[in-house]
Amino acid sequence: INIGSGNVEVHLPDPGVAAFYQLPDPPADFVGRAAELDELCAAVQTQGALICGLTGLGGVGKTALGLVLASQLKAHYPDGQLYIHLRGASDKPLTPAAALEQLIRAFAPVARLPEDVEQLAAIYRTLLAGKQILVFLDDARDAAQVRALLPPRPALAIVTSRRRFDLAGYHTRDVSALPLDDAVKLICAVWGQTGEVTALAQRCGCLPMALRAAGALLRRRPDLTPARVDKLLTDAARRLALADPERETTVAAAFQASYDQLTPELQNRWRALGIFPADFDAPAAAAVWEDAADPGETLAELHAAGLVDAMTGGRWRLHDLASDFTCSLCAPTELDALAYRHAAYYMKVLTEANHLYLKGSENILAGLARFDRERTHIEAGQAWAAAHPADPAAARLCNDYPDAGAYVLPLRLHPRVQIAWLEAALTAARKLEKRGSEGNRLGNLGNAWAALGEPLRAIDYYEQARAQTIGYRHNEAIDSWNLGRLLEQQGELPRAVELMQVAVDFYSSIGHPRAEELAAAVAEIRQKLE
Repeated sequence: INIGSGNVEVHLPDPGVAAFYQLPDPPADFVGRAAELDELCAAVQTQGALICGLTGLGGVGKTALGLVLASQLKAHYPDGQLYIHLRGASDKPLTPAAALEQLIRAFAPVARLPEDVEQLAAIYRTLLAGKQILVFLDDARDAAQVRALLPPRPALAIVTSRRRFDLAGYHTRDVSALPLDDAVKLICAVWGQTGEVTALAQRCGCLPMALRAAGALLRRRPDLTPARVDKLLTDAARRLALADPERETTVAAAFQASYDQLTPELQNRWRALGIFPADFDAPAAAAVWEDAADPGETLAELHAAGLVDAMTGGRWRLHDLASDFTCSLCAPTELDALAYRHAAYYMKVLTEANHLYLKGSENILAGLARFDRERTHIEAGQAWAAAHPADPAAARLCNDYPDAGAYVLPLRLHPRVQIAWLEAALTAARKLEKRGSEGNRLGNLGNAWAALGEPLRAIDYYEQARAQTIGYRHNEAIDSWNLGRLLEQQGELPRAVELMQVAVDFYSSIGHPRAEELAAAVAEIRQKLE
């Protein structure tokens, strides 16, 4: 694919590859919304709408409705369905560039992609041109985040967002709380029984998330009646300050009621899961819990209580509001302990992805896929470690993160992000008084700035690196060679020769196979001086 003056080589997988069919299944207990579905299907099939927007408050069921709609329409989009969670309601929504990269990776998992959002958008439009594809953009922040992600005709986009915004050709539908009759049906569907739950449905504000939590509580606790649960929710009103009182009160009350019915051990387990910024697997939960003997069983119990969502592929997820609620229950020291275990576990995951990549062949894609799946966690772990340089344990993690993904990170992180990681690691290495690590970080920063076409900054870092690596002959040789090459480009040939000869002498002394090649390069520069 030719984009501007550069080329991006994209190898499309065979039709039917799972990456093209990413839609999660609709909830099995979905109730109602017949009018909304009829309206939206008609807008697409008879009115030619190319964008369906579902807007409303958190927990109202926008994603569930969108998935049911997508399931009904997907036969009309045989070329595939893409799904992306944009994290618009979080404090770190995906940037348009990051979202485009993720979407493009479904087609081109190993392509080196540009940083510029317009170039990424051009690649995305080219890949989807003429294809009948459905793109599900879940939890969008605003029009600015979504605009570049909209597919070209004849594709369809389904967009969910808490915010209302306008886009050309946008067919929007506000999603409100369920009618009381449907709210009653939803509680009974989750509960698995029928009974008088009208008052309980009203207490939940007919909000689907709260209704499901109440129904799950009834199912898990046969000793409780709907009237008793209703009373519990009334008592939990004093805790409504844990959430936005204008939008999430009923959800907070439902969560609190379920939380109060958990054993102390399960309370601790659920509270800890709030540290995950995205979906996770059972081994990750076990690492955060630290002493969990059977994480799958515990997650199943929390799932039965309506507090954890089960996803395809053995993954689990807390709703955004549930994460906010659980974190609000944790003391700062508890949160820091959880964040450390989270960051340490995902550094191991990054190491595993790097090792897979280094095995070559099909393991290259496996290693990159491992990183892609856990990228949100890996970045969150590194960010937490970087934000706590005064903590020796966090500083050690921060110092080690760049090395853990030395081969994978350059294919996934933009150079400026890599520089940020390296600068944080440099601060940590200095805090820990690790001279060798400090020299490595300085040398890697020189490499990063050189790759960005900033030779003067690169030279400065290489000079600092050499000062730290004196006595470490291998590192000194590498930094001397890199610095010499840059000085050669700047026309400083005498010093370039002097530095590069340091590398030649070292590699010759250990019988390195590249010694002759390096010596020949230095000889050519000497001839220029003569």
